[in-house]
Amino acid sequence: MPSAKPLLSQDGADANTPLLPVVEEKRTVGSWSRVTFAESDSDRKGPQHTFAWRRPSSAGFNIGWGLFCIVFLMCVCAAKLVVQNNVSNGASLGEGLLRMPKDDISTLPPVDWANKILLIVVGLPFSGTSALEGLIGTSAAVTDLCAAGTWQCEDSELLTQLGFVTFIDEEDTCAQRWDPEQPTPTQFAYAFTDFALKYWDMSKDLLLDKSPPLLGKHVNIKAAAAMLGVRLKFVVLTRHPFSWSPSKPFNETKYLDRMRHALNALQDPSVESLQVQHMNSCLSSALLEEHLFQFCTTAHR
Repeated sequence: MPSAKPLLSQDGADANTPLLPVVEEKRTVGSWSRVTFAESDSDRKGPQHTFAWRRPSSAGFNIGWGLFCIVFLMCVCAAKLVVQNNVSNGASLGEGLLRMPKDDISTLPPVDWANKILLIVVGLPFSGTSALEGLIGTSAAVTDLCAAGTWQCEDSELLTQLGFVTFIDEEDTCAQRWDPEQPTPTQFAYAFTDFALKYWDMSKDLLLDKSPPLLGKHVNIKAAAAMLGVRLKFVVLTRHPFSWSPSKPFNETKYLDRMRHALNALQDPSVESLQVQHMNSCLSSALLEEHLFQFCTTAHR
């Protein structure tokens, strides 16, 4: 039987007077123990001394606690490294975690793309793409991304939240936003599936995604549509190079670069596309509506 020295003596005796109690009962709850001692080995029914819950100070406990702290700190450091790029671009830790790339489409519920058309509306910034989207959206067959609550119903913020593009700002200083290689086809396929599950009304046939930065990404979007098995069409809005305002001055370098992307999409024989000239759309909205209707409903370009 193990022996122990009680913390309190019985009947007011000197606390230093040694007794020879016998363990009567020991119960353990977590890392705390309650121990009851009998007065003697021969009289277990006699006076008992019950001591309060006591936390052990064993070396094993200290080592275990130390290992837990080390593992916890390692996990915190790993999470910080994963989101470091996003945080350095002005995002909070929570935003950085939201932007951790996740492009495994097999982790999402299946989507029925049968008889659907992915309608991508692109153009130069401030050329009227939002107005064009609004016009197309008047059709009862069209669903857009406005349910997501993003600026002008665009997908840039959604792609950022998924971790497929870096943090963007109002000055459009982020080159990756216009990078033709980002997002990748797999990431676009994941994003479109995510949009279908969260924002698009899949009871409608035309799934509208309007965002100017998609202008140079038609190759990756085309590959993503092929992965999903969904039909793809582009509406490309162009404008005259001198159609600008004092608040948005003409930038020749950007204009030429983005028009090059527009021509690549319009001249790609494997892509169904429609060019809408800004000036013509202003002069005759009825004619534009007719062209859009024919383009969206016909089997081929």
